[in-house]
Amino acid sequence: MTSDDMALVREYAQSNSERVFATLVSRHVNLVYSVALRQAGDPHLAAEITQSVFITLARKAKSLSPKTILPGWLCRTARYISADTLKIQRRRQFREQEAHMQAILNEPDSNAWKQIAPLLDEALNCLGETEHDAVVLRFLDGKELRNVGAAMGTTEDAARMRVNRGLEKLREFFTKRGVTLSAATIAGAVAANSVHAAPAGLAAAITAAALSGATVTTAAVTAATKTIAMTTLQKTIVTATVVVLTGAGIYEARQAAQLREQIRVLGEQPSQIPPGRADSAKDLEVSSSLQTELEAAKANERELLRLRGEVTRLRKEAAELASDAREANDFRAEMLQVMSNTPPVRTLASTTVTTAPWNQAVLTGGWKTPSGKRVIVVTTPSTDGTPGQLTIKSQIVEYTDQAGIALGLDQFNTDDQVSTKASRLSAQRLKTILKAAENHEGVDLISAPAVTTLSGRQTQVQVVAMHQTPSGENYSTGPVLDLIPTIEADGQSVQMVISAHLNYLIPTPRH
Repeated sequence: MTSDDMALVREYAQSNSERVFATLVSRHVNLVYSVALRQAGDPHLAAEITQSVFITLARKAKSLSPKTILPGWLCRTARYISADTLKIQRRRQFREQEAHMQAILNEPDSNAWKQIAPLLDEALNCLGETEHDAVVLRFLDGKELRNVGAAMGTTEDAARMRVNRGLEKLREFFTKRGVTLSAATIAGAVAANSVHAAPAGLAAAITAAALSGATVTTAAVTAATKTIAMTTLQKTIVTATVVVLTGAGIYEARQAAQLREQIRVLGEQPSQIPPGRADSAKDLEVSSSLQTELEAAKANERELLRLRGEVTRLRKEAAELASDAREANDFRAEMLQVMSNTPPVRTLASTTVTTAPWNQAVLTGGWKTPSGKRVIVVTTPSTDGTPGQLTIKSQIVEYTDQAGIALGLDQFNTDDQVSTKASRLSAQRLKTILKAAENHEGVDLISAPAVTTLSGRQTQVQVVAMHQTPSGENYSTGPVLDLIPTIEADGQSVQMVISAHLNYLIPTPRH
């Protein structure tokens, strides 16, 4: 099968045959769609990802090696495109959430603040350290979530989770004390009211008082350096820091050598200090002081070596990240190029759960297509008496607005691209619709596929319809119907989970 796949790929690359590409799509579309659905969790998004995968296959057909395992290549490509698509979607959702939270923070509730102000510090004291610091940074210090994450040595997502956990614990604390407010209201009130301007001149007075008795020592600087958390943001300034530390290290090393020599001389000449000399105690004190300073210098050298090792590791990580970023940018540019060569597509979709008796037609859709017509999907379950087995017949029907009014289909019309409604359709009414299609009375039967499956088993009905773009690339717009039909306990009806999506090329204006 694998060699057959690549034979088809080579044939398509040489002839651009729609038939050959349609065979490849029909053979592997279920595999690709399943990977995309697992990654995205959304049938509509999975359909778009599947579409992009086969566009990539069409574009790269000439460059694929004859030894390529096509199913494996398609799975990897589906995962790459899914990851890129989901990343873009998550970023958009995060921006929307942040905008929503900012809007809440800009509308403080003064009455809420009066209720929580007397209890706020007690409530904050009840939080765990991470939630406490996250809430303080976000709402009292007014930092953005990405800055909160950087300050706490974690990611923006982790910072968001810590802030949300902290808000929820604050809400529970206030609720137990009779103050019932939402987490969003608490956040807005705290952000707007919890920090007040200090009296003028207080900062200057504090600074003068603090510096009058303060001495900054090398040991203090070393201790402070050890407490720095190496976050992603701070890694960008490590190189500059090491330059400064290197100079300091050279000085400390030279000073340490001088101290060692002085101590050696003092140790070798004890007899030169006459007994009873008045300043012998002072000499011993100097020696002890020199020894202490030498040990401090050694500690600084060890710290410098540790920082050099850390810089080497960070440089390696930065190089790896830069390589990953280049690969991601190349892939994104490639996908944008592919999409720019692809005509725009409108995807019409529906996801419904409905229960119907045997031979009862169920209608979903009523969408408007780019050509101005309407389209519906009709699904009918039936059985031949075999236990647990059932047959699903479906019809995809397009009709004009005028024909829809004549047939009473206008009640199902929707201007949305996504429909969540399902309606029953009598056998006589379905027969009338199909008759109108036979007589070309403004109604067209696009396809009428059927599938036989077992109760509770997911199945897919697909019609591959290939089109060629003005640039010569092949494009699939066939309808896909995912079904999970389950026979009810009474044996007389069927519950159906119906997920349908139809892709339509949007006509581009001719100049």
